[in-house]
Amino acid sequence: MPDGHRPEIDVILDRHDEAFRAFREASNAFDAAVGALRDTLNAIQAANHAQGDAIGALREANQAALRLLRGTNG
Repeated sequence: MPDGHRPEIDVILDRHDEAFRAFREASNAFDAAVGALRDTLNAIQAANHAQGDAIGALREANQAALRLLRGTNG
């Protein structure tokens, strides 16, 4: 390799290194975003289950009150 190419190759390799570093940072940011999305979806799922439990409890209480009001056992 001619010595005259060394500085140009050095610059090219530095740019490649910078590009690889940028790709790594982007990949890490994407991983973090996916992790945060999983946490968000898990929280939404937990809230949905809690809401379902609350709806079930309210319906059971309502049905019990209707039975008392109507004087029935079922």
